[in-house]
Amino acid sequence: MATRTALGTATNKAGGGHTWAPSELSNITIDPNHTLIVRLAAINAVGWAFACRFPTSGDNVPADVFPDGVSPRLNVFRYRNLTANPVTGDISFFTPTENFTEAFAACAVKYDVLLGRDATAEGENATGNTTPDSGNAITATATAQVLAGVFAVQGPGGDGAPTVTAGAEADNLGQRAGTTGGSATSNCTIVETYGEISSDADCNAAITLATSRGWMAQIIRYTVLPPGSAGPYDDVHCIG
Repeated sequence: MATRTALGTATNKAGGGHTWAPSELSNITIDPNHTLIVRLAAINAVGWAFACRFPTSGDNVPADVFPDGVSPRLNVFRYRNLTANPVTGDISFFTPTENFTEAFAACAVKYDVLLGRDATAEGENATGNTTPDSGNAITATATAQVLAGVFAVQGPGGDGAPTVTAGAEADNLGQRAGTTGGSATSNCTIVETYGEISSDADCNAAITLATSRGWMAQIIRYTVLPPGSAGPYDDVHCIG
């Protein structure tokens, strides 16, 4: 249905200040009718607004979710190349007015189709446990669906590797990266899961952590759109 390509991860213990342009997420090419999905996790970021830009000289990437929930916090951005030519550039993140000095972690993937955001669900637990889950399972109603799960964990990348919880529809473990150093709760780790479905089903993303940590979990169900399509799933969605 859709081919997913992992583009890499990046971390920044000091938060990057006003603008963070990680070298690990540079020189990326998105072909026509392909989709770039970027996730950003941050700790102690309640009330903060983050933006993503791709390519460097381009406009801000539309946000799929930017919740105002607990620490840690997740942001998801989606860029679709609706032009006739490949677009190459760097991914950068920034805050509108102030320097952010807490830990960041990010990851990016691309799909060889156009994706429209169809539905979302979110779960969070600031006090911590070992069972992050997007909760509020969403029901698929179309036959071509991509499932994108992501987890922000307030803990170091050196924690033991998580596993996908049995029964989760986003049933593949993807990229993972986290900061290290200092106290455990001064770090941020991002974990990606993904999957596909081709029939009606409830959908969620869930992992099991090796160590109890505070977390935020999200799943987004994307619909595969025809080449050249700009919609209908193109609105900004806020949860949390």
